[in-house]
Amino acid sequence: MNVPALKKMWVLDAQWTDCPPEVEHIIKAFWRQLELGNDNFMFRRSINELKDWELYSEDFVPAPELGENRHKWEKNPCPVEPLLNYLREKGVGDDEEVIFHWWW
Repeated sequence: MNVPALKKMWVLDAQWTDCPPEVEHIIKAFWRQLELGNDNFMFRRSINELKDWELYSEDFVPAPELGENRHKWEKNPCPVEPLLNYLREKGVGDDEEVIFHWWW
């Protein structure tokens, strides 16, 4: 096999760190879309694997049709570019894998 058993990896710890809020929002959207949770709190991808991903976030928004102080969940497109830009600014190459950590 040509796949190395031991390699260096980047880790993005998106929660309780200095991670920008807009980047953490994207990571949380991945958690929902990939159906991860407390038992699965890491996933691994490269920038090349992420850049064409169609990601959606579920946002809790006001719902006027439901009356005062009522909200609903709304699915919205979630661009991944802020995450990709953040990784590149930190020195991650497009083919390098990153372990994303977020505890639900």
